[in-house]
Amino acid sequence: VSDAQRKHFINLLSAYAKRKKLEVIAVFDAGPFLFPATEIQKNIVVKYSGPHASADDIIIRYMRECRGQGMILV
Repeated sequence: VSDAQRKHFINLLSAYAKRKKLEVIAVFDAGPFLFPATEIQKNIVVKYSGPHASADDIIIRYMRECRGQGMILV
C-alpha cells in the first residue's frame, strides 16, 4: 500500500467516523517505523505493527484486551 493510498483510506475512514460519530482504529502491517507505533491522523487512531508482527497480531491482542466492550471489526 502506498502512502497516498493509505492517506486516502484514512480520509474515507475519517469522514465515515465523523458522520456516524464513531471511534475508528485502523491497523496496518509494518509501517514507516522500525517498531510498532500509534499516531492520530484526521481523528483516526492509526496503528502500525512494525516489522516483527502483523496487523492481525495487533488486532487480536486489542480484541482480547477490550473483550466485552461494544466494537465492530471490519
